[in-house]
Amino acid sequence: MFDGSLARALRHGVTTELDMFCLPANLARQRKPAADRDDIADLRSASILATPPGGHPTQLLAGDEATRESLGDAYGPFETISDPRDAAAFVDARLVDGADYLKVVIDDGAATGGDLPVLGPAVVAALVEAAHAANLKVIAHVADAGATTIALDAGVDGLAHVFSDADEPAAASLAARIAAQGVFVATTLVHLDGLLAANPVAPTVSPPRWSPPAPCARRACRCSRGRTRTRSPRSTGRACTASSSCWSWPA
Repeated sequence: MFDGSLARALRHGVTTELDMFCLPANLARQRKPAADRDDIADLRSASILATPPGGHPTQLLAGDEATRESLGDAYGPFETISDPRDAAAFVDARLVDGADYLKVVIDDGAATGGDLPVLGPAVVAALVEAAHAANLKVIAHVADAGATTIALDAGVDGLAHVFSDADEPAAASLAARIAAQGVFVATTLVHLDGLLAANPVAPTVSPPRWSPPAPCARRACRCSRGRTRTRSPRSTGRACTASSSCWSWPA
């Protein structure tokens, strides 16, 4: 989480950011203004995501020393996991960080031409079990149908990104399973479009025009944010998107 991100989010109509990876020191520092001020977006976070040593997104964190130093407490080494026996301890550490949910990465890099270490099904299942025992929901980062199946088998609550390697009828069958299990999906289609730009697989669709929320909806968002802050950071609450309506985090 970079300084100024929450202010920019609110200027674009996003009243709550659901962060998927943040180092504990940075998270603690960003949470205070998010809780105290109304001129920046609210913040929920997974803190440190679950990935094996050398797994995604460690390959994205390489850079020259000057760049790393400029990131301050948004950059640094972080805990990883590779053994299902360590799942409970990993989740306990995220609770200490103040995580609102758990992020699990299941991505071997193949979708973008890479070859990375990846969490196995047993580790994913153990993490989901430990997180649910701690009353945390689990969001899985996936990039292909195989990873999506592992996530669904483990019982995750949501998917970040969406598979792009399955053809009909396999894609329809997997989508039906996602719906049947009540798993929500943050598709991040704009992100995927950028990755696939060199070899597009579908025509580009123009995004709809965005309009600011109506005044009454804006007041509702402010009210819901206030109620959320009065509860435990991990309790069920309401959050607001950039649209004029609010949604409830699944119970």
